Amino acid sequence: MNTATLTRRDVYADYVKGLLIILVVMGHAIQHLRYHNPVFWDDYIYKSIYMFHMPLFIGISGYYSCFSLKRKPALSFIKERMILLLVPLITWGIMNGLFDIIAKGNTIPDKYMYIYMTIRWSYWFIWALLIYSVIFGVLKLVRLDNKYVIMVTGVLSMLVPLFFTQNVILAFTKDMFVFLFWAIYLPV
Repeated sequence: MNTATLTRRDVYADYVKGLLIILVVMGHAIQHLRYHNPVFWDDYIYKSIYMFHMPLFIGISGYYSCFSLKRKPALSFIKERMILLLVPLITWGIMNGLFDIIAKGNTIPDKYMYIYMTIRWSYWFIWALLIYSVIFGVLKLVRLDNKYVIMVTGVLSMLVPLFFTQNVILAFTKDMFVFLFWAIYLPV
């Protein structure tokens, strides 16, 4: 392989992402293994982990997305993100849903509903990344990707979910400290 075609990895970011993945596993273990009810919200370790690890994930995602968006045409970026995020979202959602259905032995209507809910709810972070990426791509497509429009869009993206219930995918973005995704884009 030609060394000129290799990209230099940011090892520090890889370490941070690895640590964040460990924290995701710890948070889910506290949530699902230690407690089987909403009491996990009172766990101080759980609260400490969730105060920063997902916002930091979204910040890192915004940081790397901005480089990708600046290198590519907007439509290519949107198409790439749709494939990159939707294919695993749907594939893993179906696989996870089917596994749980088999394990629980649900009826046929329940099976379809469970697969739908798994895709819709379990992968909320991927949905949030997809929404942010499409918004960024559209801003670039219509040539509104300057820092002022991005700041206003970032503020609006924090306010819009307040008008939706938890039954709407977009509502999950309010928990994601979306401003980190947007703010990381500005200085680059």
